[in-house]
Amino acid sequence: MKVFIDANVLIDIVVEREAFYKSAFNFISLCLERNIEMVTNSVCIANTYYIGYKLIRDKDVLHKKLENLTDICPIVLMDHNQVKSTLRNSYSDFEDALHNTCAIVANCSHIVTRDKSGFSHSAMNIMTPKEYLNLYL
Repeated sequence: MKVFIDANVLIDIVVEREAFYKSAFNFISLCLERNIEMVTNSVCIANTYYIGYKLIRDKDVLHKKLENLTDICPIVLMDHNQVKSTLRNSYSDFEDALHNTCAIVANCSHIVTRDKSGFSHSAMNIMTPKEYLNLYL
C-alpha cells in the first residue's frame, strides 16, 4: 500500500498543531510500523515550509524537521504531463487536483488529508489521518 500525504497533514506534524498533531503523528507511526509507503510532492513541501516558517520562525529547526519528514515520506515527481492533465480536469481546487494526479501517477491507494472537500471529485480513497487509523488500526 502507498499513501499520498497532503500538506495540511505534513504541517500538523511539523508545527505540532495541537488539535491535529496526535492523529497525524499516530497515522505516520502506523505507516512506519506496517511498512506502508508514504509519498508527497514538492507543492506540499513548499506549502509546509511556508506555513511552518510563519509559525516556527527558526529555519534550522524547520529544515531539520523537513529533512526528517522527507526521509520517511519521499517526494514524487510532478512533471509537465501531470500539470497538463490536471489542467484538463474540472476540479474547483487546482492544487488538490495536482495532488490527486500525482497520487494516481505514483500508484497510491489513498490520499490522506484534512481537507477532503478539495478531493470530492476524486476516484481515490480520500481519508483524514483519524479515519485512516480507525480503518486500519
